[in-house]
Amino acid sequence: MRIKVYTLSTCSTSKRILKELNINKDNADIQDIKYNNISPQQIDHMKNLSGSYCNLFSKRAQKYKEVKPKNGELTEDEMRNLIINEYTFLKRPVVIIDDEIFIGNSKKNIKNLSTTLSTYNSIICNFNILILSLIVYLPNFVSISYYLKSN
Repeated sequence: MRIKVYTLSTCSTSKRILKELNINKDNADIQDIKYNNISPQQIDHMKNLSGSYCNLFSKRAQKYKEVKPKNGELTEDEMRNLIINEYTFLKRPVVIIDDEIFIGNSKKNIKNLSTTLSTYNSIICNFNILILSLIVYLPNFVSISYYLKSN
């Protein structure tokens, strides 16, 4: 399981969410988008997972008032370019787990993210139990098999 997080280290809401979900630099690749800009490849990957740049674009950003067209909406290309050039236009946090994307801080999104993390953690826990069982019991099985073959 690969976890990639796009966030702001100064955003208290994002920090709270990551802390609650136990997502940290030890178990995830966390990119502070204020200091490490989003690349065109990264935003295009997020768009492919989410379906549109609109899903990634924050209309709550303070700077949105400056760029909002008086008649109509921004185009997808305009949203893409704004996100690349100004980190405040990305909804935060964005968490990608393998090929699943979770965008923003809505309760529903965070609940879905939490459920996905719990599922992955359960799978990893069961896998670890299986490995430990093999380590403990395999030598005994090999000894019994050897004994049975020799008699």
